[in-house]
Amino acid sequence: MKCITILSLLAVGSVLAGEKTPISEKSPIIPPAPSPYQWFAGATAGYLLENDEEMYTAHIGVDLSNQLRGWDQAIYLEVGYIDICYSVIDSSQSIYGCLDMEIIPVTLNYKLEKQVSQSLNAYCGLGAGMAFIDVEASGLGSADDTVFYAQLFGGVLYNVNSSWELYAGARVIYFEDDDLESIGVDIENTDCLVEIGARHNF
Repeated sequence: MKCITILSLLAVGSVLAGEKTPISEKSPIIPPAPSPYQWFAGATAGYLLENDEEMYTAHIGVDLSNQLRGWDQAIYLEVGYIDICYSVIDSSQSIYGCLDMEIIPVTLNYKLEKQVSQSLNAYCGLGAGMAFIDVEASGLGSADDTVFYAQLFGGVLYNVNSSWELYAGARVIYFEDDDLESIGVDIENTDCLVEIGARHNF
């Protein structure tokens, strides 16, 4: 009798051990939370209206997860390149040299962006940083300097798809040039830029 009782208990235990937990009773699988940041990179080509030269930039940054009064926010680091070449004219209006100035601005920028239609957004922002300047002037000498650089910008953006954006806009830029005046060259250090660009969202 004892053997039968023991065997019965073992059989019941085996059945209970072999039962599977219903799917509805299993703990739900929680996917990892999405990252609050979305990275992007882009580049622009533009034209300086006062200095009559091209300006090129490249940037990388991140979209922030929170909004400011309905505007999306982003911050990005940008590096630009400007090569200004023009003739140096003396007091008699004679050309006696050539000035070649390279400007490499490095700025941290803050951008606001808001949707205005299904595929079209408006944006604006500002940035500040330093500009590395190298000047070579025939007959006048050369100068190198690192100066303060700032810009205001705005424009419109077209969403091609979830990964690519095309945009067009304008900037007002400013940089200091106090030390560059030591070689006697008057440089336009305030300018307006019109530009087009593309950006990829990762």
